Amino acid sequence: MARIVAGFAFPPNGFRHEVLGTVMGITFPTAKLMDYAAREDDLLVSDNPFAWITLAHLRAQRNRHDPEQLFAAKWT
Repeated sequence: MARIVAGFAFPPNGFRHEVLGTVMGITFPTAKLMDYAAREDDLLVSDNPFAWITLAHLRAQRNRHDPEQLFAAKWT
């Protein structure tokens, strides 16, 4: 029987799996995109494609309940 050892802590920083006494796991860095909400100007001028993806996500989240604003955010 496999037992997954993972908590619901946020942000997650790893995964561990144990089967028959053998343990395998990984650790990884994480980032919450909402932590970048105050840095939209920096994201806008960045050459990093992930900055643009983050900016698009933040704008979509901010305007998710207003279809007109959401449409405008996609095209400005």
